[in-house]
Order: sequence, then structure tokens, then C-alpha cells
Amino acid sequence: MTQTAKGQNKDQKDAAQKRNRPGQRQQERLMRLARRQRRRRIIVSTITIVVLAAAIGAGIWGYQRYSTDQANATTKLKNQHATATALALVTPTPSAGPATPPPVTTTPVKLAD
Repeated sequence: MTQTAKGQNKDQKDAAQKRNRPGQRQQERLMRLARRQRRRRIIVSTITIVVLAAAIGAGIWGYQRYSTDQANATTKLKNQHATATALALVTPTPSAGPATPPPVTTTPVKLAD
């Protein structure tokens, strides 16, 4: 028997390799399994992307609504202040009492000093 540089017989080396290699059925089964895993990974990632895109869209839409509502509230408050100021300048402030004093019908009382 001739030996190789590593001390093994070539026939023994070939036999060991054949034992560790999968057969055709096993190889096809492993390929089907790999395809299933790949398909499952693609489906899960697609669903994740769709859900994530929907969440981002809802967040952007909600923020736009919020900022529009804030701007409308600010504008409304400014308009109320402007209207109140304009009304205050146009209408005179009422006096504290009547325009003419009430008529006096009795005589004044004299007190002893």
C-alpha cells in the first residue's frame, strides 16, 4: 500500500469523503428546507415592512393633524384678542354711576355740634 504525504491511504480518504457527503434524497430535502426557510424569511420581512410603513404613515398623519390644530388654536386666540381690543376701542367704558345724580326731595338733617 502506498501512503500519501499525510500518512493516509488515498482509498481510505475517498471512502471517508463519500460517507460524509449527503445522498441525492438528503440533498434535495436540505434544498427544500433551505427554500422554505428563505420563503418564510421573505414573507415575515415583507409583513414587517408593511406594518412599519403603516405605523410611520399614521404617525406622520397624526403629527400633521396636531400641528394644524395648534396653528388653528393660535390663530383663533389672536383673532379673539384682536377683536376684544377693537371692541374696547370702539365702545366707551361705562361710568361707575348714573349719568345724572338722583333728585333730592328731603331737607338735610342738622347734627348737634
